[in-house]
Amino acid sequence: LGTCTSVTLTDLELAKKDIENHFSIKKGEKWENPDFGTNIPYLLFQPLDDLIVSQIQDEVIDVFNYDPRFILDETSINVSEDEHSIEVSITVTYVPLEQVETLLINFSNNK
Repeated sequence: LGTCTSVTLTDLELAKKDIENHFSIKKGEKWENPDFGTNIPYLLFQPLDDLIVSQIQDEVIDVFNYDPRFILDETSINVSEDEHSIEVSITVTYVPLEQVETLLINFSNNK
């Protein structure tokens, strides 16, 4: 018989995974909360102009405002792209530990 092992996430790791999951849900997919999630995946094929960057930043702010475990430094949202993805770099404070973290969220049309 094989050995059964489990992975236990720490509070910070779990919070990061929750944020990652929130970003992976498109608005409208969660039937009981249609405003949950983001529209960032829909922006992958748009030119990354000031309007699109502003929309992405607004979506990021909404996600982090939803989760009280993080405080977002709004000035730290950096958006970059290549032909297949958008990467968002965000500096946040994980409130329970007062720990500053930089998170990279990648949105790809290959997913």
